[in-house]
Amino acid sequence: DRIEASAHEELYNAINTAATGDHTTKRDSKITLYQRTPMDVYTVRVYTGALTQSEKEYNHLIDLLGFYQVAIPAAATPDVLMTLAPDFMDTIFVYDDAPISGKTGFSTVKASLVEAFENVPMVTVLDETGENTLLETYVTDGAYRLPTAIDGQPVLAYYSEFYGEFVYPDSTIAVDASTTLVAILVGDDVITTDAAAETRIFVDEEDGLTKIGVRFGATVNYAAFMNKLAEINPDATVRNRGMLLTPKAYVDAAGEFSVAALDAYAAANGSTAGAYIAISSADWYDKADDAAYALKGTLMEFSEKTLEKNPTFAVVAFIELDLDGDNISDTIVYGEYDEAACFNVQSVIQATRDNLYNANATDERLPLYDELLAKFAPANAE
Repeated sequence: DRIEASAHEELYNAINTAATGDHTTKRDSKITLYQRTPMDVYTVRVYTGALTQSEKEYNHLIDLLGFYQVAIPAAATPDVLMTLAPDFMDTIFVYDDAPISGKTGFSTVKASLVEAFENVPMVTVLDETGENTLLETYVTDGAYRLPTAIDGQPVLAYYSEFYGEFVYPDSTIAVDASTTLVAILVGDDVITTDAAAETRIFVDEEDGLTKIGVRFGATVNYAAFMNKLAEINPDATVRNRGMLLTPKAYVDAAGEFSVAALDAYAAANGSTAGAYIAISSADWYDKADDAAYALKGTLMEFSEKTLEKNPTFAVVAFIELDLDGDNISDTIVYGEYDEAACFNVQSVIQATRDNLYNANATDERLPLYDELLAKFAPANAE
């Protein structure tokens, strides 16, 4: 009644699931599968590394839901799944190699699990036609922060039939029962990040020294943006605009490229320092064509941490909106976050330096570039 397998073969880097067997546990270099009742199919997972306690608990929950024939909601993340059944942790989870005790009846456990899952409020987000589902997520704490983008597409606003009005990204809504929202997307190619960063030489106004900065930007189809905004709120105006800059690793960890998400990430990690740089602009860099307004931002100083860590930076445009005419920013709309536009400062400077050298090996600007490049650690240092 026991199956053992080596956990050190490359074949076992994959996970084989989707069965209705009993529980698996891992000890040293072997896994052990105990059979509870005669079955034709087993669930076997083999890992090349040790699992954390939370990972073990999650795997057990997935096995239990399969065993008790409870459908796993597609919208439930691992964290949400673990939150849904806290009362059953002590009675149906097995952390050692012992088989399930079976103290609780099958139908009782199944009924409890079904009730726990079905009673959890869900937020469903539809597209503007109301026919296509863009997002489904469970809410276990009664509050939900509206995302600034869905599948990479920036959101301008959400319409809530419950509230009878538009609500905006990064705001938090109360969710006591399942609710449906309609997302008003900014639209394809309305706010796009420039494909490549570039260097700029400038004279520092404070110390009078000539320095090198790295400039990046975005293009905004202003006419299309304002037309879309007028459909939602004709009183809304653009109060501010600019570029948001942060290490790409922060965006990956935060799960979203927005001020609120980055602030939450910093707070969760006990950081009192800012997790991003917001470069605001008093006006558009170039607005000769209302279908292609330009935004620019320049990183003009490189901190010791930037020189040491030499990270890859991510950038995105932001537009602050005044929704009610009181000259106060009420919400922020972000552009499309394009990973292909991420850049490494050292690499941008090195590329410019090489182009200068190839054009003129005695260019008087070369020493300035060489001096700055010497300060950087190797690219992408951890």
